[in-house]
Amino acid sequence: MFAAVAMADNAGMDILDDAFDFDRYDHVRPIRWTGDALELLDQRHLPFEVGYAACRDSDEVAAAIHALTVRGAPAIGIAAAWGVVLAARTIEAGDGAAALHALQPALERLNAARPTAVNLAWPPPNRRSAWRS
Repeated sequence: MFAAVAMADNAGMDILDDAFDFDRYDHVRPIRWTGDALELLDQRHLPFEVGYAACRDSDEVAAAIHALTVRGAPAIGIAAAWGVVLAARTIEAGDGAAALHALQPALERLNAARPTAVNLAWPPPNRRSAWRS
């Protein structure tokens, strides 16, 4: 019922905001970026324990995806995208094509982390062609 009321129309959102104390309840974030690491809510222990797995490179992100630390298509896709960011931070390349070539192993490991997750075939081919230029 709460979700239906919240989605009914935008005019009622100000009433919803006044009635619901988001600061009191909105403390659990499924994905956090610290500047040095990606922190993924370890969903294997919910609802009894809230903890995070810190991933400092793309291999750790792939391992977390594979181990079901992160679940759900959107969260898996976002985690994999951050895995690409972590991999890209270590690459020195003269152009986009060289960077894509250097990123390819990380992209393949992230894509293979959860074979049934179709959203891990990210990025689409048109994005990869943009990296080449």
